Amino acid sequence: MQQSHADAECESGQYKIINNQIDFNECSGLFYQFEGDKHQSLVAKSGTVINNDGDYTFKNLVLENPITFETKTFSGTLKSLEMEDSAQVSSESFSVKASEKNGTGFRNVAYLFENYQLQYTLKTPTELNISSNGQISVQNSAVGDYKIKFTTTDPLAITVNQDEEREGLPYRGAVKIENTDLKSTTLITSIPNTYNVQYQVLYGNQKLVDNTQTWTKIFGAEK
Repeated sequence: MQQSHADAECESGQYKIINNQIDFNECSGLFYQFEGDKHQSLVAKSGTVINNDGDYTFKNLVLENPITFETKTFSGTLKSLEMEDSAQVSSESFSVKASEKNGTGFRNVAYLFENYQLQYTLKTPTELNISSNGQISVQNSAVGDYKIKFTTTDPLAITVNQDEEREGLPYRGAVKIENTDLKSTTLITSIPNTYNVQYQVLYGNQKLVDNTQTWTKIFGAEK
């Protein structure tokens, strides 16, 4: 998940603002992504973001991981709604074209998010709840092409500090993922007060997988 620091300056490179349009040129230190319970600074190589009263239109915004040299190119519009203790981001259609590590080379993978919604709610000064739903179509991934529908059946609870910055991984919550091509369902349920989950894969009435995993592995950050 990519995030940006508001009202920040590039550590290197630059961005230019004209009216409501921001053009990026090799700007580092403004965007970052979570990798498990850590985050990695990204470089905004090029591209444009247009702000229309809380609606953000991305035009080929290229973000690069300076460690792995993997890139993601973002195109589409995100609608943002912020309230006192909550925020919501949604999009009818948003595409990400990624260059991902594949052995000693790279693989070009295309992601299309449709009817996507992400909501953050600060339940207490130290607990942030996250929920999301939508559909993702993926082409040319390491496991082939597929489509999934996902929904948070129980909001993910995460500890935050006094600056509302995330600390650690979810300790409560559940996610349901439906593979519309394989007709399978994946259930990910947090084991209360731990960073582990019960991971189940169902095909009809048959249980194909039923084991315990870590959130770090689920997020793809476990080495």
